[in-house]
Amino acid sequence: MNRPAGKKAWRATLAAARDRLTPQDWEPVLHQAGVWVQGRTPGRLHAYLAKAGSSEPDLMEFLLHCSAMGWEITLPMVHPGRFGRMQARLWTPDATLVPNGWGIPEPVSGLPVPWVAHDLMLVPALGVDAAGYRLGYGGGYYDRVLAHCPAETAVLAPASLRVERLPHESHDVPVKAVITETGIHHPYLLS
Repeated sequence: MNRPAGKKAWRATLAAARDRLTPQDWEPVLHQAGVWVQGRTPGRLHAYLAKAGSSEPDLMEFLLHCSAMGWEITLPMVHPGRFGRMQARLWTPDATLVPNGWGIPEPVSGLPVPWVAHDLMLVPALGVDAAGYRLGYGGGYYDRVLAHCPAETAVLAPASLRVERLPHESHDVPVKAVITETGIHHPYLLS
């Protein structure tokens, strides 16, 4: 993969790489996500849903599986009136989901849950580097959350979305695990 300069160029490159992925490309990654939660005592898991028509993975089957295992699931909801802020809301399989302004389904009836009350967090990313720094969409929503959340954090990243080094800033927080088609990998810190 070419080495774009700056986050904006990386976003375009990684979004194009993700757009080439098929649902079948995500299947082994989602299988490994199931391995990530399997064998743990169920607690509270935060995840996200893809906006309709996007190239993000469809996590619904994964969430239904986790819920059946006893995990309490939260999904993000953009905090009304506060740019760059979001809340975690409880989700159940029968919950009503309503698309927000970006077309991302949100659990409008779920109760808010403090970010610090999560055991695991699956965080969206366009890509991730060897040190666990993820590149999101640029709104800073998850950067603000990760700065104060003690949960084990992970991203889903097939090979085409993993790079050696992404640009990052002092407020960026690396994830603790990268879930790939081959397993769960723990990033190393680059100097």
